[in-house]
Amino acid sequence: KVEAAAVVLSTMVKWGCLLGMAYFVCDAIKALSGKTTLADIAIKLFGSLKLSEKISYALGAGGVTWGFLERRMRMKKIVELDGRIIELEKIFDKGRSSSMLTPRGTTQEGD
Repeated sequence: KVEAAAVVLSTMVKWGCLLGMAYFVCDAIKALSGKTTLADIAIKLFGSLKLSEKISYALGAGGVTWGFLERRMRMKKIVELDGRIIELEKIFDKGRSSSMLTPRGTTQEGD
């Protein structure tokens, strides 16, 4: 009994959320109808492209986005590990000189 009620409630929540989203999407479309928007310009621009061109632009944009996110993640990890690496280098080689890199792993501003 309880499981059946949970299934019914879960289904009602799912459909209620979908209906709520549809309601707000319809309101947004009504608010933008008859107006030139950035979305309209983008549709006209990309609507004239062939499918292969659309795919290549999407893959290119995805690759650039992935590159930026990967670089940001790598920089955060370098900062996170910087102190530990310096300690380990001093343990293994007490006479080691510094490379003068910043904690982010980049060269000094004057280099």
